[in-house]
Amino acid sequence: MNPGKILLVEDDQLSRMIMTRKLKNAGFEVVVAEHGEKGLEIAYSEEPDIILSDWMMPRLDGPQLCQAIKSDSKLRYIFFILLSARGNTTDRVDGLSTGADEYLAKPCPDEELIARLQAGMRLVNLQKELLRLQAELAEKNRILEQLATTDPLTTLYNRRHFMDVLDGELSRAARYQRQLSFVICDIDNFKKINDTYGHQVGDQVLIQTAALLQKSIRSTDVVARYGGEEFVIVLPEHTLQGALVVAERIRASIERTLMLLPDASPPISVTMSFGVAEWHPAIHSTADHLIREADDALYTAKRTGKNRVCTAMTAGCENAA
Repeated sequence: MNPGKILLVEDDQLSRMIMTRKLKNAGFEVVVAEHGEKGLEIAYSEEPDIILSDWMMPRLDGPQLCQAIKSDSKLRYIFFILLSARGNTTDRVDGLSTGADEYLAKPCPDEELIARLQAGMRLVNLQKELLRLQAELAEKNRILEQLATTDPLTTLYNRRHFMDVLDGELSRAARYQRQLSFVICDIDNFKKINDTYGHQVGDQVLIQTAALLQKSIRSTDVVARYGGEEFVIVLPEHTLQGALVVAERIRASIERTLMLLPDASPPISVTMSFGVAEWHPAIHSTADHLIREADDALYTAKRTGKNRVCTAMTAGCENAA
């Protein structure tokens, strides 16, 4: 097992050759640089575990190289060892104050050098494991958040998360005196689709309908599965008239789209009914009041023939016919 990759930065050619041989004999993979600038370049390309750097070098010395490494978010986890003939306490403190993880005075016995490098590798491996666990935890948290906020079938937001979003949008609209409209829509005769074709087909209809809804709105709008075959859309910066235009465009798109079914079955067409309401702070004291008004409009659409867009006013419907 390779104990690690070391970048040796040393301007003296003979010292570089001798040190390289020692490190390779100890089992380390070694890359070399003859000065600090080259060392920084190689650090980016090779991503070593440890940098073993001389102090006194042209162009960029050891402490300057260390500062460059430790100030870079990509490189700062590299274990950095300064190696110098300057071995008094002040020099050690100065070296470590640059951010170096270890300071070794020349001449350093081979046994001590290898032991310090092995100790550094243990820290590097622990750090890598910690970063791996952090990344794994972040991914699990992302998945948990996704499960908590999305509908597993359609991958749209679920009802619970949508209510949080709607509350936030209503607060924003109230604070900045902006328009906001709300749409609730329902697939017509969905029970008949399930009874005729089976629930697998019903699920496909829901999935494809969700995709069409998502495709039909702006990035600032929010669509969610409200429950069963019902979907909801919040339209910030939309008046009632603007929301009616959006809903009618979606209704027409759904009507003319053939839903592809599993098992090579012939595609089918479906229609949707829509209820639209515009938020008025003097009328709708809560999100529930706005939803209730849109739901009443949806009921009107269903009662008066389906496949249409209605407002809370019974006369405010647009029919596909």
